[in-house]
Amino acid sequence: MRLRTKIQLFSSLFMLVLIVLINTSIYVLFYKISTDSQLEQLAEQTDTLVKTIKEHPDVTSKELLRSFSPQQGMIQIVDRSETAMKSSSQSSNYKLAPKFTNTETQMIQKQAHEPDVAVVSKPIIWETGKHAGEVVTLQVSKHLVTLDNTMTTLFYVLLAASGIMLIPIIIAGNVLSRFLLNPIKAFIHTMRENMKEASWKKIDVDKRSRDEIYEMEKTFNEMIDHLRDNFEKQEIFVSDASHELKTPISIVKSYAQLLERRGTGNPSLVKESIEAIDSEADRMSKLVEQMLSTGKK
Repeated sequence: MRLRTKIQLFSSLFMLVLIVLINTSIYVLFYKISTDSQLEQLAEQTDTLVKTIKEHPDVTSKELLRSFSPQQGMIQIVDRSETAMKSSSQSSNYKLAPKFTNTETQMIQKQAHEPDVAVVSKPIIWETGKHAGEVVTLQVSKHLVTLDNTMTTLFYVLLAASGIMLIPIIIAGNVLSRFLLNPIKAFIHTMRENMKEASWKKIDVDKRSRDEIYEMEKTFNEMIDHLRDNFEKQEIFVSDASHELKTPISIVKSYAQLLERRGTGNPSLVKESIEAIDSEADRMSKLVEQMLSTGKK
């Protein structure tokens, strides 16, 4: 996988995960705030109903419950056997099992394939009928159809917004990858030219920003200068070595040829030739040592 593809893929996936986390947080937070608001409204409505029941115990319970029933909601009076003594509903199409409790509770009850139900339960003392004087539970609930529709709309809005936000992110990733990779491509092209043409071409860094890529290119130029200097020194060394060694080699070769032609039966010539060859060999040895010493410097 090319580096450009990796940059684009990583940036897109990272931003996608970030967008999903943010949108999920927005969705959950909005749902929490909305359900808390619904429960708060139901609790206020329940308190008002309890107050009205205490102030007007002679009012027919069914009529009273019907007048206080929330839209798309239901009110139930539940005794200790968890039987609904009284109930009233308005446009509600859900089922809620009666539940007796001695403490005030507020909850969101999940429904299978249906919108959730907000439920507020509050214990009260019933004043009329055969259950007069008994503690019963006033259960007020509301089918959150409107909230469910709102959450569905919010889901699609966040989904569309995520898709729209990904478009500039992908474009930005493409621009970023080009910004980072174009200098690297130029760097690779320059190195290949130097290898093919045996040149000492450097990268122009005059108008570059002082970032890590600039440091890499600057280091490359310094390396090219260093290699060129060493190569030039090597050429000078080879030239000097061939020049300095040419004379003693010629002398050794001349005495060797002289010995071959006239050395037989001429001890003085043999001695002179051997001394000359030995002297020139010492001289070549010293020259080699000097050149090696100079080359190391």
